[in-house]
Amino acid sequence: SLRDVLVSTLKSAGDGALGRKCAVASSGAWISMSLGVLAVITALAIAITDAGFVVSVSGASFGAALIFCVPAIIFLAAKSNDKDQNLLPTTKTEMTGVHLLFAFGTIAGLFGTVITCLDTFTTVLK
Repeated sequence: SLRDVLVSTLKSAGDGALGRKCAVASSGAWISMSLGVLAVITALAIAITDAGFVVSVSGASFGAALIFCVPAIIFLAAKSNDKDQNLLPTTKTEMTGVHLLFAFGTIAGLFGTVITCLDTFTTVLK
């Protein structure tokens, strides 16, 4: 379920990336996470009546993240875990390219989201 994915993602991010243990697995946190996800989904379902807008925004933001940002994050995480063994030798130019790839993905996702919002809610692009 969505709750399980969110909790496992937060737990793994808290355990490895931040260098400390994440206490998401407690029952109070599970209940809070479940109610929070349910509240957000319910609020979105009540507020948004156009499913095309939701699909467009999620496609713009998640598509850019999946194509550009996620590979950069995976590479940076693999590189940070490889400090001792140096199995991934990289140059400064390659690391700059990875950071630029992440920045481009962020900008592309924001640009796509803004264009979708302008197209849906204004007459600027029509």
